[in-house]
Amino acid sequence: MLDEAEQAVGALLREQLPVGTAIRTEPPSDTWYGDQQESESVGLFLHLVRESQSPGAVQGWSEDRDQSGRVIRRSAAERQYELCYLVTAWAADYERELGLLGCVLRAVAHHPVVPAGLLAGSLVQASGPVKVAIGRPDAASTVPELWSALGLRPRTFLDLVVTAPVAPVAITELAGPPETIDLSVSAPGQDTARRRARITEGPQDAAAGRETG
Repeated sequence: MLDEAEQAVGALLREQLPVGTAIRTEPPSDTWYGDQQESESVGLFLHLVRESQSPGAVQGWSEDRDQSGRVIRRSAAERQYELCYLVTAWAADYERELGLLGCVLRAVAHHPVVPAGLLAGSLVQASGPVKVAIGRPDAASTVPELWSALGLRPRTFLDLVVTAPVAPVAITELAGPPETIDLSVSAPGQDTARRRARITEGPQDAAAGRETG
């Protein structure tokens, strides 16, 4: 899913970036300065993945039934994950870098939800949308600590957050429903007799059954 989300976001940004702008997904490095003789580039570095704590997150299970009403598939609710990208721009001068970051802002402003045509793989199969935003006011950014970890001087950046759904594997090996239920009760006046219920869960248990009570 991570590679599919990265490809979708890259395709979204290319719609607004100047033709020929490269998108680099590896950790940014000072060596990129010398690489700009050929083309300008935008860094899209995934530095953090966390589960979304959105109040609208769906909980519980869903069930699929056949025509007779029997449950044939049970699935946990989709989980939502936030993919946090450090977005940087690399060009011959600072003004050009600001222009590239402005293109990223426009792309997100135009498409807060990634269009379906840009999605692939498991993101197409998931029922929830893939959302993009610049930062989150209710979540602290971890980017300042990244500069020292990467050995870079602080520079202008965007904190791009992609919220993507992940569908758990559906459970299809389910126990079948009981086919027969044989109930027996004590005769009137026999206080010591026990009530018993005999449940047959399938043809293989028809002779023996299972007693409860």
